[in-house]
Amino acid sequence: MFPEVFIPVQEWEGYIVEIGTDDFVGRLLDITCGDKSEKDEAVISLDNLSKEDAATIEPGSVFRLVIGHRIAVGGQRTDVTRVVFRDLPRITDEDWEEGRKWADEVLRAFET
Repeated sequence: MFPEVFIPVQEWEGYIVEIGTDDFVGRLLDITCGDKSEKDEAVISLDNLSKEDAATIEPGSVFRLVIGHRIAVGGQRTDVTRVVFRDLPRITDEDWEEGRKWADEVLRAFET
């Protein structure tokens, strides 16, 4: 027999934009499609998080959203949604402003 396995089907990376009482809003980059910028937004229930993650999240927290199949030892397949928070610094307003300034400089360089 083989151990239980998880087969990802769809995967996004994102960051939290807003946290509500029962859910949070995340901006998402579709990793499966190879997107280079955030094109998607999702409302994710806090019930999908561990108690530890739910207690520590804040706007800017980086996470992965993965939808896949869990195959049990007996072969039964279950569809699963996983939300995994990475231990990375959160994205701040200063980070965004610095990124915008850098992008403006790059664009100006190509305009000349």
